[in-house]
Amino acid sequence: GGIYLDIDVITLRPFDDLMNFEVVMGQQGLPPANGLCNAVIAARPNATFLRKWYDAYRNFGRVQHANNWDYHSVVLPNKLASEDPDLIEQLPFRSFHWPMWDTKGLELMLASYGYNYSDNRAVHTWNSAIKHSKFHDLGLHWCFECRSTLMSMLRAYVPDPLFSVVVPCQAKAGEALESKLASALGNVALQWIGAWEALVVDGGEGCGEAFASIEMEQRLEPHWSRVRLLSPGVDPDSVGHRARLLNEGIRAARGLWVCVLSGAFDLGPGYFSEAGRVMSQDPMVQLIYSDVGGGVLSVPDLSEGPPSDKAPLPEPTLFSRSAWQNVGGFFSALPEGVEDFDFWLKLFETGVRHHKLSTAYIYRRHLISFLRTPQQRLSISEAKVALAMVATRHPLVYSAVQLIERHHVILGEASEEMRSNLTRRSKHADSTSRAPAANELTGGADDTQATAHEVYWAALADAGREDFDAAVEKLDVVGPGQWATRLRWQPRLLRATCLCMLDRSDEAVTEMADLGREYPELAVVARFQHLRRECRHRSRWGEPAPRLDVTPVGGVAEK
Repeated sequence: GGIYLDIDVITLRPFDDLMNFEVVMGQQGLPPANGLCNAVIAARPNATFLRKWYDAYRNFGRVQHANNWDYHSVVLPNKLASEDPDLIEQLPFRSFHWPMWDTKGLELMLASYGYNYSDNRAVHTWNSAIKHSKFHDLGLHWCFECRSTLMSMLRAYVPDPLFSVVVPCQAKAGEALESKLASALGNVALQWIGAWEALVVDGGEGCGEAFASIEMEQRLEPHWSRVRLLSPGVDPDSVGHRARLLNEGIRAARGLWVCVLSGAFDLGPGYFSEAGRVMSQDPMVQLIYSDVGGGVLSVPDLSEGPPSDKAPLPEPTLFSRSAWQNVGGFFSALPEGVEDFDFWLKLFETGVRHHKLSTAYIYRRHLISFLRTPQQRLSISEAKVALAMVATRHPLVYSAVQLIERHHVILGEASEEMRSNLTRRSKHADSTSRAPAANELTGGADDTQATAHEVYWAALADAGREDFDAAVEKLDVVGPGQWATRLRWQPRLLRATCLCMLDRSDEAVTEMADLGREYPELAVVARFQHLRRECRHRSRWGEPAPRLDVTPVGGVAEK
């Protein structure tokens, strides 16, 4: 018993008075070629009509009905109702199943104002028929395009705001904030779907004045009620300034979907509309992205692998607010300029459902921007280290070989300034090693407590300056039991390396043996094998292992 609805049935009026009947179904089509469609059924428990209908399914698929695909779902209930009409209340064809699924019916439903649904309790939208018609791209974006009575009625049920556009207000040298804000907000104002809000997040760099100066711009004036200025009080000189601004903006957002826009991109006016189509057809999707127009950036399909630093997802990629929350927001402990890339990797790592649009963005102003690659805000060597730091946060995405390579990049190429910053940030490491997501969600690591990742990076920096005692001390604060789920084997490998260099080779050998057993993918990496050999030699002989020297003698290589 109860009420059954096909997933493509939209209710328009209450069913309360139908509860007085044993069974209720609606006619499909005009007499005499009509039937009773099973897309809407209301019935009491153990109704006689339902039992008769159910028993008739014993001959389902018989030859005589093979070419009549709707026999058991439409024709048979109509036949049973004709035989015993007292068992069922039959409602007129307009109650549930009008307009019909044929060409004229779909035209009336989706491309006409010629029907007002005054007699409908519900409307069956015939999803299977629509998929094979010219209306196959039906989605919530149609509600804003005034195509038919039904679509205009449904506009009231689209969440508003559906999209939250977060504009981090940061000024780079020689750049006018007014121009950035006007460009970003102007792009949003042109979107065909009007269910949006824009949140300008004050970065403490003259944003308030810039915001006030563009308030009366003619193109923005009709939409100004949808724009808010947030002043979270984030220090412009703080670590991870941009990541903190983004987290504050998204936390205050009310939309189901988020788009970051800083003025470096122009969006086509149909961007939200196209995204709305995807959301309608795949409600489980949580990440929507595309290439950058004009051949500026071709983004690989994430179905084929993770985003790369050579072709990351562009800044205005849409993501659901729930996905942002699930991964703990943008990580603010990274050097500024790589927080987006880290965020996309985290979403990929957690397996969010994604979709690549055919619509492209138009890239504006600069061919290269820090939003595409960190080099504009960091030197080449700093960018290399920053990307290596990102990689170490994603041990499920990168191979053991790749991670050890990044491990050595941080060891060898971090500048003294970066090493000092990492060491300073790690001094307040939490010995309980609390879960980073909770802290990152509030804007990232603060100045009194470092994350496990920062402790690991600081230990790498110490090892890079050959301060192995300091590196081991930092790693021991967090403890090996806490590393496994976050950075997997990386801190333990670093600790073993430092122990080996401190002539605590027996401990290092034991750690290396444990790592080789626990992580078979690590045991086959040449660099790991070399380090394990070094530890064993030092443990046995108390001195560094000799280098392997290959000298050709008479055309034969001898060790």
